Amino acid sequence: MPEFVLSQPPAKNLLTGGYLYNRRMVAHAPHGAGVIVDGLELELLVAAARTRVIVLDSLWLDTRAGDAVARVRAAQPGARVAWLLHGLPSMWRAGAAGPSAAECAALAAADALIAPGGFLPRLCAAAGVTTPAFVCPPGVDAALAAPGARRDDPPGLLTVATVTRMKGHDVLSAAFARLAVARPGLRWRIVGDLDTDAAFVSELRAQLPAGAQLVGARAPADIVDDYRRAALFVLPSRSENSPLAIREAHAAGVPVVATRVGGVPELVSDGVDGLLVPPDDASALAAAMARVLAEHAGFAASAAARGRTLPTWPAASAAFVTAVGRIEPARV
Repeated sequence: MPEFVLSQPPAKNLLTGGYLYNRRMVAHAPHGAGVIVDGLELELLVAAARTRVIVLDSLWLDTRAGDAVARVRAAQPGARVAWLLHGLPSMWRAGAAGPSAAECAALAAADALIAPGGFLPRLCAAAGVTTPAFVCPPGVDAALAAPGARRDDPPGLLTVATVTRMKGHDVLSAAFARLAVARPGLRWRIVGDLDTDAAFVSELRAQLPAGAQLVGARAPADIVDDYRRAALFVLPSRSENSPLAIREAHAAGVPVVATRVGGVPELVSDGVDGLLVPPDDASALAAAMARVLAEHAGFAASAAARGRTLPTWPAASAAFVTAVGRIEPARV
């Protein structure tokens, strides 16, 4: 019998950090402790698995699944239910500063919350959600830290993120154009799904300066080479939770320039392994990128040192399974 079943919504774009987290946590779970299901036919799911814990991806909060916890308990009264907090729809869709009342009610009904970083659990606690929370950071691919990285010359920038307005590629486009004036030949490689926000992608294509390349989605194994060739990773998001991509950049020894939003400050030591800037500020972003490139050796050494502290996926998955095993029924 598996220790947990992780239920996630079916999606065309399975290369986001959240979906990669889900698949890797299950794939590396010791002794087949986890099962992943793309769907929410919970009555059938629970009856078939007879598992101890049902883990619900928080993307379900954006659908008909607000009563998911009650449905699980009705189908299998002894099962524990946990929400896996990759994000909150009220924040990425409406720009809210915290969870909505409906989201708080759904989260409060569960036995536990699981999150890749501390940002969302703190935000939920501040909104009055008292459900116990477990922070289970993702792992990184060991290949990212393999010796022999070939950095591009002239240096290249890299962004790995679904291309949407929320991720701020338009701000980075303006900042890159400024930076490229002083650094002829500078390149920017943009990796990420192009179909989620087609209207924004069309706008971005029209404004991209010379040297910028929209690559589209790439498999994780292929992205390893992108990281190992990059001099600087840039994430100009307007909203974030706890981005896997920043951890991957550090694992490859690549310093990071990112916006000071969500859980990003937990992942970047400002002035050490990267720099943080306000969102929607192309001038600050360009200045930060220029500084890191000018002082690259020190920033890169610190990024690599931080990367060496990050867990591998097997270690991260073992910690996830341990956390799942500690989930107890909520007290009524």
